[in-house]
Amino acid sequence: MDESSTIRFLVLGADPVFTAEAFTAADEQTAVTDYRIEQTVTALDGQAYLSAYLDEQGYTSAQLADVQIMNLLRKTLTDTKSVMITSDDLAAVLEQQRIIGMVYEVTFAPQQTKTIEVGYLINGTMDRTATVAAVYRFEYLLSPAQYWAYFANLQVDIYTPEQAPYLTESSLSFTKIEAGHYRYTGADLPDGELSFTLYRYEQISTADYISKKLADWSLYLPAVALIGGIAALTCGAVLVFRLIRRKP
Repeated sequence: MDESSTIRFLVLGADPVFTAEAFTAADEQTAVTDYRIEQTVTALDGQAYLSAYLDEQGYTSAQLADVQIMNLLRKTLTDTKSVMITSDDLAAVLEQQRIIGMVYEVTFAPQQTKTIEVGYLINGTMDRTATVAAVYRFEYLLSPAQYWAYFANLQVDIYTPEQAPYLTESSLSFTKIEAGHYRYTGADLPDGELSFTLYRYEQISTADYISKKLADWSLYLPAVALIGGIAALTCGAVLVFRLIRRKP
């Protein structure tokens, strides 16, 4: 810890009694006596505190419903068998895969037609293990729509970013409308989910894979050259030493 550090505890239930000890290292061998602890106690609303923490971590209501997040955190705090749980533990829970249900109600008048739009944010994956430029992969769920009473006329538009403007792979057949804009249209709901890949070029060529191999090898070339230089210097020193020893 730094010379001045602040640690925050959210206490649920009875007031605890804090005792403090300080050591110079984690092995707890050498105690420190010259330190000062300032303790401030403030009454907080638990939900407000957790909401502020979610805002700091970037978990906003645009990604997940506030009620669902709070229920998830409450369940985590209730189920934990430890007397203490850290903010990192809560963040790990929020990153886990889980099922999220959306419930909504639409009122129809007789013979009335309405358009319903359902959307959510998704995060893709970035892969640079085989190519120099990043390969971005996304998956969007389509299967929930099969539970609708009637589904037809699907249209999907993909707008690509500047760093990866090309759609290189997709589970559906997209048509390029213009630069950075791809569209799929279908009369019915397709089988499976929508998955697609974005890349810097129109296709991932063999040259891209070779460039990655060369880039990886370039990281080892200085080390190989250094080892070779040391070996050459050692051999040279041995030869000179032997020549001097054998000189009459």
